[in-house]
Amino acid sequence: MQTSFNWHRSLKTLIMVFLLAGIVISCKKTEVNNMPAPVENVEQEALNAARVLENTAAASAANEGSSLNLDEGALARTNQNIVQIVVANPNFAALEAAVLKTGLAGALSNTAASLTVFAPTNNAFAQLPAPFNTANNISAITDAGQISFLTNVLLYHVLGAEVFSNQIANGRSSAVTIKTAGLANDNTLYFSKTFGL
Repeated sequence: MQTSFNWHRSLKTLIMVFLLAGIVISCKKTEVNNMPAPVENVEQEALNAARVLENTAAASAANEGSSLNLDEGALARTNQNIVQIVVANPNFAALEAAVLKTGLAGALSNTAASLTVFAPTNNAFAQLPAPFNTANNISAITDAGQISFLTNVLLYHVLGAEVFSNQIANGRSSAVTIKTAGLANDNTLYFSKTFGL
C-alpha cells in the first residue's frame, strides 16, 4: 500500500511542477510581450515618421499658406506692414490681440524697420493655456507678468531683418530673434525648411 501512496504523491508533485512551470512560462511570456521596444526600433520608427513628414511638408505648407491667404509674392507687392497684414487676415486674430496688448503694434508697423515675423496663427495660440489661447482671452489680460510673458513670446517670433522664404536654406536652420536673451539659446528660433518652401 505504501508504494501506491508514494506513486500518487509523486504524481501530485509532478502535476504541481507542471502547473507551476506553466504559470512561470505564462508569466515570462507576458513579461516579454510587455517589454518596451528596443531603442533601435523606437529610433527607426521616429526616423520613418520624420521621413513621411518630410515628404508631405511641402504640400502641407502650401495648403496651409493657401488657406491662410498667404502668398509671399503678393504680400511683398502690397507694401503693407506687418500689422496691416495681421489685421487683414482673420487667421491672425489672436496675434493681433497680442500685438495690441503688448504695445508692439508701433514697432511692427514701422516702415523703416526691417523685420520678419514667424506669425503664429489662431490655431497655434489655441495650443497655449488660458489666457493666451484666444483673442478674447488675450484682450482681457491685465496682469503685468502675463503681458511680459506674452511680449517675450511675440519677440521670440521676430527676426531683426527682412527674410523671405527663398532666402532660407533647405533643411534645418536657426536664427537669433529680437527677444532679449535670458537663458542660453532662449532667443534662438529653430526651424526646418524642405523642398524649397
